[in-house]
Parts: sequence; structure tokens; C-alpha cells
Amino acid sequence: MHPLVRGCLAGLLWRRAGLSPPDRVIDPAVFAGRLMAQGCERLRFAPLGSAGRRVWTAGGDVAARLAGHLAAVAAGARAGRDEIRRLDNWAAEARRAIEGIRGANADRVITVPAARPLVSAEDVATGAGISRMTAERMLNRMTEIGVIREITGASRFRLWRAGLAAA
Repeated sequence: MHPLVRGCLAGLLWRRAGLSPPDRVIDPAVFAGRLMAQGCERLRFAPLGSAGRRVWTAGGDVAARLAGHLAAVAAGARAGRDEIRRLDNWAAEARRAIEGIRGANADRVITVPAARPLVSAEDVATGAGISRMTAERMLNRMTEIGVIREITGASRFRLWRAGLAAA
């Protein structure tokens, strides 16, 4: 069986075996998503997009379930592609916006949320190979110029999202 079909079958068998309560869809979804991505070295799981929950709670015959499942995988792949394009565009715009910042740290910081759009200062420090203090200073400066957005509103354990202030 193709991995996408195995993933659909795994979700169905998970439910039939009663491995999770009926309202808990995350466990079978993660298992099936990882199963569907077997053999893809860069993809950890197959995305189902916003239709995923509907797929895991749907009933009907096998053909209808498989069709819904494959449609959700296609929607998830399109959404993933769109997010990659958004991040590529964001990174290009962000690099133009930081041209006035001296040194290589700003550019190195941009590579981190471009690969993982929700980051902490520790994530940026590790990913960019800079100190946590430098990461926090760069994140604060980039927030001020509108390159990224701080989304927690907290003073500690903050998270930043890749995205221009006008976006």
C-alpha cells in the first residue's frame, strides 16, 4: 500500500482498536501523519491542513473516507506550500528592512524564523549561533523596525512570529 493509504488505514484501525477516546484526534493523527511521511527525509509527517480534524472524525464507507483523507492531504500540502512561499517572501522583505543593521547577526537571525516561523530567543540563539543576549537584542530591534512580531505580550518566555508588521 502507498504510505498515504496506509496512513488512512492506520487512523481507521486506531479508532477501531479504541487506542484513544473518540474525541481525542491528535494521537491517531500524529501516528498516521508520521506513517504517511515514511521515506521522506525532509518531511516528518504528512500535513492534513484545516480539514484534518474532519478526516479523523468522519464516518462513511471506505471509498468516501479515503477520498476525504487524500483531499485533506492535498489541502495540507497546498497550505504548506503557501506557508513556505510566505516565509520566503518574508525573509526577502526582512533582509531589505535590515540592510542598515551592521554585522552578520541580523541576517543570521532571519534564517531562524524563516525555517521555523514561531521562535523563542533561545531558538534564535541556538539556530543563529549567537548568544541569548544578542538574540534578544536582535529580536527586540527587529520588532521595533517591524520585521517580526512578538506575540505573547509578556516580559519573559516571549515568542516571536515571522511576519512584517503590516502583514
